[in-house]
Amino acid sequence: MAAARPAKLPVGTLKRFDAAASMDPQEMPEQTWCNTDGTTFDTRVGPGYSSNKRKEPSKQCIYECVAIDLFSTDAKISHVARLMELPGDKLDDSGNDGYLPRTFVVNCQIPNYACENAIWGVCAGDGVGYSLVFYFCLSAYGREVVARRGRLISAADSEDSDLYGTLDGSSHSTPRHSKPGSRRGSNSGNSQAAAAAAAAASAGSSSSATPSPPYEKDNPACFTSHAEPSDAAVRLLHNFTLSEEGSELRQRFKAMTRLVNLDSAGLGGATKRIVTMYNGTPFLIRTCSVFWRGDTYFEVDVDVHRFSYAARVGLNGVKERIKDVVFDFGFVIEGHSDFELPENMLGAVRLSKLDLSLAKPFKG
Repeated sequence: MAAARPAKLPVGTLKRFDAAASMDPQEMPEQTWCNTDGTTFDTRVGPGYSSNKRKEPSKQCIYECVAIDLFSTDAKISHVARLMELPGDKLDDSGNDGYLPRTFVVNCQIPNYACENAIWGVCAGDGVGYSLVFYFCLSAYGREVVARRGRLISAADSEDSDLYGTLDGSSHSTPRHSKPGSRRGSNSGNSQAAAAAAAAASAGSSSSATPSPPYEKDNPACFTSHAEPSDAAVRLLHNFTLSEEGSELRQRFKAMTRLVNLDSAGLGGATKRIVTMYNGTPFLIRTCSVFWRGDTYFEVDVDVHRFSYAARVGLNGVKERIKDVVFDFGFVIEGHSDFELPENMLGAVRLSKLDLSLAKPFKG
């Protein structure tokens, strides 16, 4: 007889408090959290971000946080999603149909031991600490965007496009006219224009129509879709969750940590200088992350044990006063090309005055 599977653990050891947008962060109760407005974060926009570095307020978050756990641990815990009752499994997935994970989990593994000596010490990399686990499900905005995402079609494959048939495996190809019999080619006005252009060319006329641009895999003009431009972030997130371990896309997960009450948190001078330096600055979690993909979920384990020495020193300084601190966490997938922009916040959460001594021991 097969052994019974262990029961999944309920989520939500931290209490949710839905604060009004105008509420003073200092007035939020201790040991609580709420979703925060994605539009308060500036994210990359195109075209030409690589040269102009322009950012604008994000649209609303694609996901909303529905539960948070704070666990104390003897060592790092990984892949917690497999052990938990995931909230997304209980929600209606119509309109999404598995395009994005029902539950997006971010598991922050936080050390609770002294940093090594700055000169000759070696980073321990593991030990006692905490896991701060966020469980995100699609927001109302995210469900709307995903439901009307449309079907993305390469212009090189669309008979209605001047770029039909131009993709031959290279990033640049010479545009050709539409195939005879296509809807574009069968249009009498287009046929007459083509005939006139051919006659002008044969007569040596110097006038000619502006040629179509060559096909470029990162050029948004070379794709057609019924989706809104904001779907760029949804497409990028979809590709990110399906990408393979070690792929370039897996290095695009980006976090933002923002201490909201910096001046009233009672931080010491050195700690305050370090926190101010990093406060609200996006950072890629390239070498300190592990990813897990299940049938209905995607999990990112953020290994703070392996953060830089300066970042861990700053964190240790904040931990001493964390019961006085209100801070925001935000997550986004970094966009590079115009085709992947504008970025859109994946999710954003505000945490209020956590007492780490109240963390629940993890018993998974």
